[in-house]
Amino acid sequence: IGNHVASAPVIKESGMEVIPTGYILIDGGTTTSVEYMSQTQPIPATKTDIAVATAMAGEMLGQKLIYLEGGSGAQNPVPEDMISAVKENISIPLIVGGGLNTKEKVKDACQAGADIIVVGGGPAGVISAITARRYYPDKSILVIKNITSDCIPCGIPYMFRSLKNPDDNKMSLDALKKNDIKIVVDEVVRID
Repeated sequence: IGNHVASAPVIKESGMEVIPTGYILIDGGTTTSVEYMSQTQPIPATKTDIAVATAMAGEMLGQKLIYLEGGSGAQNPVPEDMISAVKENISIPLIVGGGLNTKEKVKDACQAGADIIVVGGGPAGVISAITARRYYPDKSILVIKNITSDCIPCGIPYMFRSLKNPDDNKMSLDALKKNDIKIVVDEVVRID
């Protein structure tokens, strides 16, 4: 809560809308960045009943979203049975993230009940959006990015050797446009 208290005056002054979100950390098979930085212990991936009760309590306390998070760098995603059980017991949107690093894992999370998935906004996010389009051609897909092109991380070592210009190592938004994926280049400040 210390960081919430410290940042509250700045957020209030900014006029930014605050969306109360129940953030539930689930063990993703490795110590993740969020676990390390927040010094919190995740709910074991086998303890679905605890995750369900925690999500229910969050909704009862006025949270507007529930986020089941495996953490950045999670080896395993949030288990599908946990996603389904939480979704069945809450009436607010369910976000799932962490460990969703293949199209099968993304598809499984969606089919289990995730209303929103978080996979990252860099090149992996672009590929995930294109993959979602192929599996769900009737769904509306939106990618929100604060920049129009990304540097491809695996190409960085070559930027100083074989690429003549850093722009040769950028991924544009053309692939999203070709796949009828909506793009907003802006900062997310509110979810309606």
